[in-house]
Amino acid sequence: LNDSPSPPSLKSILSQELAFLDQYIRFLTLELEQQKEEIYLRLVSDIVLAIDDISARRSQSLQNDGSSSQRITTGEALVSDAESLLNEMDSLTPPARLQSLQLQGSTYLNAYIQWLTLELEYAQSSDAAKLDQANGMIAEINSGRNGFQSNIADEGRAQPNQNEANDMLGGISDKENLLVQAINAGFRNSAALQQANDMLGEINAREANVTSAISDLEFVYNLREP
Repeated sequence: LNDSPSPPSLKSILSQELAFLDQYIRFLTLELEQQKEEIYLRLVSDIVLAIDDISARRSQSLQNDGSSSQRITTGEALVSDAESLLNEMDSLTPPARLQSLQLQGSTYLNAYIQWLTLELEYAQSSDAAKLDQANGMIAEINSGRNGFQSNIADEGRAQPNQNEANDMLGGISDKENLLVQAINAGFRNSAALQQANDMLGEINAREANVTSAISDLEFVYNLREP
């Protein structure tokens, strides 16, 4: 359509088609980003729950009167599990808007691992300096966990408003109806009708491609879930 001059009436339809396509692409982009953010926030929320589970196991170990070797074995398992969570966190690809949340999560987990490692080293060596260092990090660990959880919740509330997407979808539907009406009214039983229908076909093809991309994205993220 862009390689040769178009009849004046066909140019009008082309203009409508381009306006429709532009709005439709913006709508799909909004929907795709929203889905990516929802999946990402669910994954990092699961990581926080796993951190809480490690902390609960640590507390239970401190309350038990186990032997030194038992405390060391437990401490090694806690550090190992926390390191696995950091690897999981670092393997995530956050949406652009959530880059800072990704950095916060990785930074917190590094501090969390350092804290657990100091406690493990104390269990292994009975070096009081290690215990003092670990105890000195408790406030940082507690505030870091709460801040991370709070920011996850805040980012969830800050996601694109679904009403905005619904309004855009209504506008897209109106534009599509106008485009179909213009095609039928202006080019009934003409060669140009086929050309205009091809334009609409291109829109539908692009819609299918983007819908497929969204489905693929959901499939990939679902594979990450236990």
